[in-house]
Amino acid sequence: MVLSAASAICYLAESDAEVEVVIPHLIRCLRTAGVGTGAGGNSGGDAQGNSLAASIRSSMQEPETLAMLYAGILPLIKEHRGLWRPYLEEFYISQSDQSTIKTQKVDILETLCNESNVNLVVRELTTYVRWQTCMPLVARAVKAMGNIALSVSSGKCGEEM
Repeated sequence: MVLSAASAICYLAESDAEVEVVIPHLIRCLRTAGVGTGAGGNSGGDAQGNSLAASIRSSMQEPETLAMLYAGILPLIKEHRGLWRPYLEEFYISQSDQSTIKTQKVDILETLCNESNVNLVVRELTTYVRWQTCMPLVARAVKAMGNIALSVSSGKCGEEM
């Protein structure tokens, strides 16, 4: 629901300031889903409310749910790259990420790359090439570095690739 509401706000927003308000909530949603801990401990209330909250947290822990979140957020990131760049490190890969999530995060890093963060992004992608055993991820990271190199040399880094 959060992703649907955020998407609607982003597409209907008349200014970047309206979109900027939504991004921290989406990041928190990704963190919650990625960590699988939910939004906090038991805060009391009725058993039915706690059961519903536990059920929602449980569904957020599914890898497919997280993959859907990343797939849904990527178009928002492409539309408002500048607003997402401060959150670049949120999209670094962790060892515990599923293969699909790792590939989606590389897509996001490539999308958020611009002249001011190109060294940081390429350094991160290089780390994935050196230390990962997941060959699809290594191939995607190498492809991303190639696309970034082409966009930097053409002066279009940070624009639609």
